[in-house]
Amino acid sequence: MSVRRARTRLSRRLPMGAILGAIVLAALTVIALLGRGVAPYDPEQVSDAVFQPPSGTHLLGTNDLGQDIFSELLTGTRLSILVALSVAVLSTVLAWGVGLIGGYAPGGDVLIAASDLLLAIPALPLLVLLVAYGGTGLLYVIAAMGLLSWPAFARIVRSQVLSTRERDYVVAAYAAGAKPPRVVIRHILPETVPIIVTKFVLTARWAVLIEATLSFLGLTDPGSVSWGNMLNHAFRDPLLFTRNAWLWAALPPATAIVILVLSLALIARIAEPRARHVLPEA
Repeated sequence: MSVRRARTRLSRRLPMGAILGAIVLAALTVIALLGRGVAPYDPEQVSDAVFQPPSGTHLLGTNDLGQDIFSELLTGTRLSILVALSVAVLSTVLAWGVGLIGGYAPGGDVLIAASDLLLAIPALPLLVLLVAYGGTGLLYVIAAMGLLSWPAFARIVRSQVLSTRERDYVVAAYAAGAKPPRVVIRHILPETVPIIVTKFVLTARWAVLIEATLSFLGLTDPGSVSWGNMLNHAFRDPLLFTRNAWLWAALPPATAIVILVLSLALIARIAEPRARHVLPEA
């Protein structure tokens, strides 16, 4: 098979946008892993050079504490990706588990009722309250975000499980003497995978935005290096817009957030065709 034909097949299987998103995410992951290693300064180092414009010494200037903005930008990538992956894993496991139990196990309706209760409460205001009064530690913030972001997809997984249970091949498997665990693993779980893949990526995208929002509002650890905290520091400058300081203080972290969110949105298109097929119609 020629290289050209192989590329054609790959482009047919995966949308080009998804491939581009994966490349961008891989590049950001490399930056996250290197972070401090390639940063020209210690991002937490405070100096007297407060709100300095870009120069040969500081490529993107400094913030209100005299910290190098370019070094913060590189280092902050790690926290954003860490939060995105951690929240996505926790939320996806909960959605998958509750959806399977709710659609298959006796008494699962109790869990679905609990998810309905959470769905009735706006997630962001509740999250703001939890973080404001419960603490700003990274693990606490991740746990709070993960525990508030699973109900909607849990109901979708449950709907898919209920639908799959009634299909002819599942009924035939039971008639042939297959045990429930084998039926779940072999026939029901695979039908929920596209939903879960989509859930994972979309939750990661949501987590990036919410973490940045909380940091911008000053509701996370002020000592952590993150893109949201960079925006928080930028807007402390009373002359941020009058002297165009936003170009180097606010625009870089905002652009980084947009790029990461957009790459995750593009990657979500990988599972989009099959997810559209298995998602229940409204």
